[in-house]
Amino acid sequence: MRLASSFSIFRSLLPWFRNFPPGFWKSGAAVALLAALPFGSPVIRAAEKEAAGEESQEESVKDKKKKLPFREVVVVTANRIESPSSRVGSSVTVITREEMARRQHRFVLDALRDVAGVDIRRSGGPGQPASIFMRGTDSDHTLLLIDGVQVHDPGSPAGAAVLGNLLVDNIDRIEVVRGPQSTLYGSDAIGGVINIITRKGAGTPTFSFTAEGGAFGTKNGIFRSEGGNGKINYSFSATRFDSDGFSAASNNPEDDGYTNRTVAGRFGVETSDRFQIDFLFRVIDSRIDFDAFTDPDLPRTDADQSVFKVEPRWSAFRGRWQQKLGIWNHSIDRDNRGAIADFFPSAFRGRIFGVDWQHNLQLRDHNTMTLGLEFERQDGEGQVSLPFPPFNSGFAADQDSSAFYFQDYWEWKERFSSTIGFRVDDYDDFGTEATYRLAGSYELPGAATRFHASVGTGFKAPSLSERFDASFGSNNPALDPEESFGFDAGVSQAWRAGKISAGLTFFYNDIDDMIVFVGSVGKVVNIEKVRTQGVETSLEFRPNRNWISRLNYTYTDAEAVRAASFGITDGEQLLRRPKNKAGGSISYLFPGNAGQATLSLLYVGTRRDLDPLTFLTVTAEDYFVVNLAGSMRLNDAVDLFARIDNLFDEDYQEVLGFRSPDFSLFGGVTIAF
Repeated sequence: MRLASSFSIFRSLLPWFRNFPPGFWKSGAAVALLAALPFGSPVIRAAEKEAAGEESQEESVKDKKKKLPFREVVVVTANRIESPSSRVGSSVTVITREEMARRQHRFVLDALRDVAGVDIRRSGGPGQPASIFMRGTDSDHTLLLIDGVQVHDPGSPAGAAVLGNLLVDNIDRIEVVRGPQSTLYGSDAIGGVINIITRKGAGTPTFSFTAEGGAFGTKNGIFRSEGGNGKINYSFSATRFDSDGFSAASNNPEDDGYTNRTVAGRFGVETSDRFQIDFLFRVIDSRIDFDAFTDPDLPRTDADQSVFKVEPRWSAFRGRWQQKLGIWNHSIDRDNRGAIADFFPSAFRGRIFGVDWQHNLQLRDHNTMTLGLEFERQDGEGQVSLPFPPFNSGFAADQDSSAFYFQDYWEWKERFSSTIGFRVDDYDDFGTEATYRLAGSYELPGAATRFHASVGTGFKAPSLSERFDASFGSNNPALDPEESFGFDAGVSQAWRAGKISAGLTFFYNDIDDMIVFVGSVGKVVNIEKVRTQGVETSLEFRPNRNWISRLNYTYTDAEAVRAASFGITDGEQLLRRPKNKAGGSISYLFPGNAGQATLSLLYVGTRRDLDPLTFLTVTAEDYFVVNLAGSMRLNDAVDLFARIDNLFDEDYQEVLGFRSPDFSLFGGVTIAF
């Protein structure tokens, strides 16, 4: 019965997977899929094992650090080494795969929407352009990583993160580190770093199929498999997501469809206690329709995106000297097609190749020194052909950079930890940038009270387009990097053995030499200065293993100190940054892993934006969105799930002039072996 039902689902999904581009199946993805099929045993349900998953992670930390007063998770992004969250001075949020499964997130940007200090703005439905604003900084001031690989587009105007196409499949957790992080990660980390960490397989090999459908003609098919025996581990997923969509523009009738085909995997080999190697990849083929007004041949963007990384790790001197060498590549190709696009054809290419050689030296049991060397090469290319040859535009450029970074991490009596570091980045054509960072954390003995603080500098290198794209003469090869100084300080408190916890953090950022286009000189120049400051608060309540409640609130004051960009004057609030934002969720896990129900809440306050018709600055209305998700386990092999997005049919716009989803119902089934 179970076998017949599972293969029935497989047959229904097969036509979707046949549509994956031939290049996918000529790659290692096909080998991984065929290798996974023979292993038939039930897959671990992330939503059902949420409590056990988080508890096991806490216990692994407690084994290393003894029992701690706070609920612990291990984070790696903040210090580039595994650290318990209570030993990190920076403000960190970890989104676990269990939480994403409970809330049935399908895209990474949906998982980030209600994180404290993070604002997501998407211009329409799935696949449409999306921006990240962290602590009020600019949309290109957040560094986005997948397992340490920069997921940015050197072919785009600002070289910003490519977020809209990233599905949550094969992701273990997302670590969000707020505040300047350029000392460990270089350019783009003025506001902070978001690191997407993929699944590492373990245990008996498993595989599962998921079929989902719902509003806007949505069809979603997912295959997953993972396993490991201590020497070899793997995780793999293949997804086909289709949606008829809805009109991104608020005043147009036609639907803007979206298709996403993603194959992702991680494979690891451990030849001995001293040597391991990981291979990681993510390949995305997408089609995004955009508004054509009266064009019957709907214009679209065809985008191919890929992430590849190989990372050997080895150790010496009984593990006190650990090394890892990351060699990685991210590329994205975008072509605009359709009747209007054929009249104005355009294509953009971006590629980032990097090498990172990191050394961790454990000088004492409580002291770890980290040193590293990095090399990075960016290539960007863009071409727009207009009907009038003199106005044709485009560019093709590249840029090399190298860096050295140093960090010293120190602990004292399992209550105090400190981090000090510096970094030097050298670019082949515009000079050197030096940054520093200091952070610390202190727990009051016996009081379940923790204080934390960090201070540091950051920078954002000018993009290839800003320096070399000669479209209408706006480029400026003499641009300098944007530079920042920021700090934060906070306190967290736990009560009743961690069943109740709360946190409060104040933050401040000062950013100089912002790059903007100034019409009076017809170029992009370093002129603008902005300042952001605010408060982040959080509250968590877990009375028992069945209830999980979380709530956070962020107040952000982001203003222009010296303004030059369109629509903003000195002292005014920056565009699309709400002063008030709150988010949270309430989950109930039914006894015996029988299922769960989760209610999610998001409030976004008023904010300044551009009127899509007059291009004057206006005030965008606030909105309150409620989502509801639930799942039920029928037996050991079958789970049913359903989700309602925008439960109360809130009429809102994240970006003025662009629609957001109304009341939407989705449902599906997962069958596991």
